[in-house]
Amino acid sequence: MPRKGHKTASRQAQLQKRRKHSESRAQEFDAGPSEADIVARQDALAEQGLDTRPSGDALPTPALAPRLRNRASASAAPIYPSIRPELTRIGVLAGIMGVILAILTVFLR
Repeated sequence: MPRKGHKTASRQAQLQKRRKHSESRAQEFDAGPSEADIVARQDALAEQGLDTRPSGDALPTPALAPRLRNRASASAAPIYPSIRPELTRIGVLAGIMGVILAILTVFLR
């Protein structure tokens, strides 16, 4: 019958094998259209009579705007209404303990 140390070592070896097999794959990011693609699309629309260029020199990125809005709303900080009362209680208890310690320090000298 194997000893406890051997069992532990075999379990750790199995865990390491699982970690190696389940390594995260490289993430693929969609960079979106390049500036050349945007300019080509705008030129094609301009030829059709639809002028999408703004008055300035900046290139519009309509595909990125909804993505950014979705990320901003999804990553908004959650609201926890119960944190302030909890912190108040903790502060009050810490203050009471501090006062008790100060009084005990004075009386036990």
